[in-house]
Amino acid sequence: MAFKITFDNVKILVIACFTLLGLYYYVNSYKYYETMENAGSNKRCPNMLIEKDGAYYLYNSNLAVVPGVNPIQFKNLEDYSEFIEWQNSQKIHCPVLYLQYSTDTQNNELIQVKPSIFENQGGLPSIERDPLTKDSEKYIEENKILDATLDNSKEFNKNSYQGIDVQNQDIGLDNPIDKMFYSTESKSVNPMDPNWGGKQYTEKAVENCEFKDRYVYKHPPALM
Repeated sequence: MAFKITFDNVKILVIACFTLLGLYYYVNSYKYYETMENAGSNKRCPNMLIEKDGAYYLYNSNLAVVPGVNPIQFKNLEDYSEFIEWQNSQKIHCPVLYLQYSTDTQNNELIQVKPSIFENQGGLPSIERDPLTKDSEKYIEENKILDATLDNSKEFNKNSYQGIDVQNQDIGLDNPIDKMFYSTESKSVNPMDPNWGGKQYTEKAVENCEFKDRYVYKHPPALM
């Protein structure tokens, strides 16, 4: 009896082949899974350096805790550096996670991850900005004063003084309006000027009527 090849027979054969291939892959799939472990890593390598109360503890999370052995305690970073130098001389290289004990605003203990054992800025950038001189355009641009009462429009605020700073954005800043009051002379009568001539210098200027146009007079009320 001859076997007749039909489209339905071919379809069943193809489905059966794919089913067998799927079962084979499922049974042997564990061979292809990544174990998420470094095959070249040494399980006896310490993997955590914890800073607590000014001391440093080198801890291996793969081993049991043994006082004096795991973790290894260092009194300071110098002792830890010497230990690392010894490890390198023995061709032992262990990747270490840097941790630091700290407390939050509720005085609860927590552990923070540090990018480096020497980083103590709490995540703030450690790069210092270049100092800017008072005469540089960049300094003036970055220290522009805030007009707290008027619309900063060139149409309405030409050649006028700035208003009060209700948002306290200029406290501690040396803004351009301060620069307007700096005296160009060697000595200044203004106590807020960096080159103030002193108390006696200012008193002498007052006695010489240098500020006569700024005097304020109070006249007693006329008696009826």
